[in-house]
Amino acid sequence: MKENKYTPKQRAVTALSWIMAVVSCVLLYYEFSSYKDLKAYSDELKKKPENVTFVSDFVQETEPVSYDYVINTGSMKIHKPECEAAEKMRRENRDYITADELEKYYALGYSDCSFCNP
Repeated sequence: MKENKYTPKQRAVTALSWIMAVVSCVLLYYEFSSYKDLKAYSDELKKKPENVTFVSDFVQETEPVSYDYVINTGSMKIHKPECEAAEKMRRENRDYITADELEKYYALGYSDCSFCNP
């Protein structure tokens, strides 16, 4: 008869390790399958319904009538209106100010653009 080189405690730990590995694999499978379902649901929510009209479809972003500077709220830079960097700026980061407001924005931490030096 062949002698078993492992003690009963070692065999129990090995068996428990295998059980934990299998359970972990099953849990990961369910986690990823639920993520896939959630992603599909999220993608479905992002689609615009065909019979709904949003106000943003009609609103056009326009520049203010009078302004002296363009500011980038993301980078906190102040630009001249004709600055190339201001023209490439994202709309959501763009805002317009007058010369009267310039000191207020310097106090808030805004700095001059290094290209146009307003």
